[in-house]
Amino acid sequence: MANAVSEEAKIATTRCWNDFQCLNDDSWKPCSISGRLGYFLEINKKPDRKYCNYLMPYGDGYYCLCPVRRELYNKYCI
Repeated sequence: MANAVSEEAKIATTRCWNDFQCLNDDSWKPCSISGRLGYFLEINKKPDRKYCNYLMPYGDGYYCLCPVRRELYNKYCI
């Protein structure tokens, strides 16, 4: 089953180079999130993604700034 997010989240996600694979591909494996830090999602370890416009390295960690990924995490804890 495909994941569902609001139209506002999709519109806000203007830099997705993966063509919203997280919403359309049942085999998609999301980055592992350890929690939220305000607006940002903290990623457990360096992601396997080759390139993502919403991945932000900071210090020894990585953070996700994607509006769609944030809504998926908030709705489904994935």
